[in-house]
Amino acid sequence: DSQQARISPPTTGPSVAVASNCCMMRLARLSGSAKNLTGPDSCRTAHPDAKRPRPDQHHGLLPAMKTLLLLRHAKSSWSEGVASDHDRPLNGRGERAAPLMGRLIRHHKLVPDIVVSSSARRAHRTADLVADACGFENDILTTADLYHASTAEWLSVVSELPDETDRALLVGHNPGIEEMILLLGGEHHRMSTAALAQLVLPIENWFDVTLIPRADLVELWRPRDVEAEGMA
Repeated sequence: DSQQARISPPTTGPSVAVASNCCMMRLARLSGSAKNLTGPDSCRTAHPDAKRPRPDQHHGLLPAMKTLLLLRHAKSSWSEGVASDHDRPLNGRGERAAPLMGRLIRHHKLVPDIVVSSSARRAHRTADLVADACGFENDILTTADLYHASTAEWLSVVSELPDETDRALLVGHNPGIEEMILLLGGEHHRMSTAALAQLVLPIENWFDVTLIPRADLVELWRPRDVEAEGMA
């Protein structure tokens, strides 16, 4: 497919640790620097007694902010000939919904600095369609770490993002996306296919997401809501 040329090869490896390391190196190459992305410190986790940063308790009078966009893949198909869950393509509804969400991102001036997708076919096809529709012009990064990822794996991928990027779009699957919104935003929401959540984090560096900062869940959009607003 034409989108394959825009998407980096999926991460492979016998363990999450190996996959995470490969993801870190890809992100480091994109940022042009391995700062905060390599070495033993990149695998450390927050101490359970660490305090959660809050906007009114961050460094200085005004906190630094990072915007995290979490997008569930668009509607997929179990069409004949699909060998595995990982290889499921988008169906017609999904092919229409993904560009719609991309136009929404552009309309709200939320074009990301970086896009990271699950290695699943339906996820990186969603990422590609959204990127085209919103005007994202860089390469889309792909990692197996986001394929049916646990919350810990989601946090690991986010923590490895280049610090010079302030707005990131991650494309993946449920239940991980819903669990991330609950963990960071403190609210449970049902994320239908192609649903998009905007979280603003009171952090200066992406690694600080491992401290589980209290995020502001700014907005949550579903394709049917966007269609109702006349953006279809």
